[in-house]
Amino acid sequence: MSLSRSQMEALLRRLRGPVRRAFERAIRNAKGRASVQAMVVAIESGDVDALLRAIGLRDGMYSTLTEQIRAVYGESGSLILASDLPRNFDMDFDINNPRAESWLRMNSSSLITGNLMPEQRAAIQEILQSGMSKGQNPTSTALDIVGRISKQTGRRQGGVIGLNQQQAKFAVNMAADLENLDCRYFSRKLRDRRFDNAVRKAIESGKPLSRKVQNKIVARYEGRLLKHRGDTIARTETLQSLNAANDEALQQVVQEGLAPRNAVVRVWRHSFSANERPGHLMMEGQRRGLDELFVNPITFASLLYPGSGPASEVINCRCFVEHEIDFFAVEVAA
Repeated sequence: MSLSRSQMEALLRRLRGPVRRAFERAIRNAKGRASVQAMVVAIESGDVDALLRAIGLRDGMYSTLTEQIRAVYGESGSLILASDLPRNFDMDFDINNPRAESWLRMNSSSLITGNLMPEQRAAIQEILQSGMSKGQNPTSTALDIVGRISKQTGRRQGGVIGLNQQQAKFAVNMAADLENLDCRYFSRKLRDRRFDNAVRKAIESGKPLSRKVQNKIVARYEGRLLKHRGDTIARTETLQSLNAANDEALQQVVQEGLAPRNAVVRVWRHSFSANERPGHLMMEGQRRGLDELFVNPITFASLLYPGSGPASEVINCRCFVEHEIDFFAVEVAA
């Protein structure tokens, strides 16, 4: 019997924590390796590639993240088999199956070279453009990118390393709000509200806060943006890996001859969480065979399972698939 909705949600909560921490560790390590002096030289010469090297950004920095996603995939596949198959069916999930290896390889490439690295480059360019438009010195721009060292922790706080382009724009706009005494500052949901009184007094007096305090407020905001980014990546990648492992587990059941393809039915289940896609809600209860596609009735996107398809159907999706295997049909066929 397939995992229930509550079991699936509990599994997701347990598995996504290590994925989020792996992402955060990669960003923390990159900031720790960054050479501000080399960054300044790269900024002065306008060499973005040299700037990325000076920061320490490279595909390999996410190796722990991709290994953690692999662990989620393998554990999910094993749990699905354990829940779906009768105990007398002795079978282990084969994470080294060529089909499984192919999915893991393509997912890793898509995540890093197709998402994380391009978004990181775009975020850095947002800060470079902002610094240039303000006539800011290269050292300040470098620190806006990689963050400033906190006296309390000895680590860099803030910066746009790990953020996407839109989030970098949010940070740039918040800095402008503080400098220009703009009340739009209070519309930013992820701001640290402990600074609200100080910002309100500055606006009322018409006297901006010191640059040091402004940098501290922006750094706190960037830290919260980074946490939100990590949560989104962890949630999306964990659910995508879990659903892909679900599908692969069923493929392996059929491949092992434990069930014919026509004995397997997959059912789309919605999480009923807030802000979920209306089309996915309408897909609740859609029934498909092992190789048939689910269809979003609003976008008409065809999806093999939740977490597959274009980004518009994937990011923050919380849907999953329940499986039904007609073991009576299996016994008759045997």
